[in-house]
Amino acid sequence: MSINLNRKGSGFTIIEVVLVLAIASIIFLLVFLAVPALQASQRDTARKNDAARVVTALANLAGNNSGSLTSATTTNLASYAGTLSANSTITSVTAFAATALTVAAVDGNIVVQYGAKCSTTTAISGKTVTLVAGTNSNAAVIVGLETGNTAFCQSL
Repeated sequence: MSINLNRKGSGFTIIEVVLVLAIASIIFLLVFLAVPALQASQRDTARKNDAARVVTALANLAGNNSGSLTSATTTNLASYAGTLSANSTITSVTAFAATALTVAAVDGNIVVQYGAKCSTTTAISGKTVTLVAGTNSNAAVIVGLETGNTAFCQSL
């Protein structure tokens, strides 16, 4: 009895096709899981850049008002900061009160407290940032981030 090892037709066996599909599925799954994390990281970077722009806008506003930020409002600060990314919005500009030592930040919402600054040992618990008292020319800019359920604080 002889066995003919030559194939009459060329092609792939069903095992080869299933193996290629399995490998392609694993690669697709890895990409599908990685893309949202990368997008969240990019949005967080944009939010940090927007917070830096707001700090620069506060410095310009203080320079035009004899070093005081007491006239800072959401409207005039937005005009100094220019167009922020689609991921950020200046939601409130308020004076720092000694009784309110923490500010809860929400994703993309930029909270400005003048008369305060970020603590040197900025305690971030969830999205709550501990602030310390400053002068009228100081301000703390806080924005909530998506990754790690944290907040970002930058002082003027």
